[in-house]
Amino acid sequence: MRPAIEQMVRQFFRAIENDERDSDIIMDFFSDRPTMIISLKGPGWIWTGQKEVKQQFEIAIEAHSGFRVLPKMIVVDRGHVTCHVVIFLFGTGDFDSFTELQRISIFDLDKNNRIQRLEYRDVAGTEKQRKGGRQVLDALITEIEEGALAVDYLS
Repeated sequence: MRPAIEQMVRQFFRAIENDERDSDIIMDFFSDRPTMIISLKGPGWIWTGQKEVKQQFEIAIEAHSGFRVLPKMIVVDRGHVTCHVVIFLFGTGDFDSFTELQRISIFDLDKNNRIQRLEYRDVAGTEKQRKGGRQVLDALITEIEEGALAVDYLS
């Protein structure tokens, strides 16, 4: 079951970065009463319920025309998933610079393996402004994909 849940998480990340990001498709991954926490820095960073979570994804879709989420590590354990991800934010078409962020994504799943709670935590000191455009971005994506850790759930 753990490999199947890991694949579901990968599909979720692909759905939120897809060029045709559709909030209805994204919300299919969530339970009927989800909670999403973007930050614990203060009030206003926690959303509850399908309506609020969907609205937050719609805001993010509007704000970021180019968006990639690359899992460096995914660990699945009894209804919980912890991921170390690298996120790239960039423009469409030609762009000279982009932002790289690292986050820890923590998923709590319901009995149907839908996302009940999703929390993002910053990884200190990892936000970088990169220069070099698409060629540098593609090289970093390849490096991260090749260096991603694979958990052996049968060991």
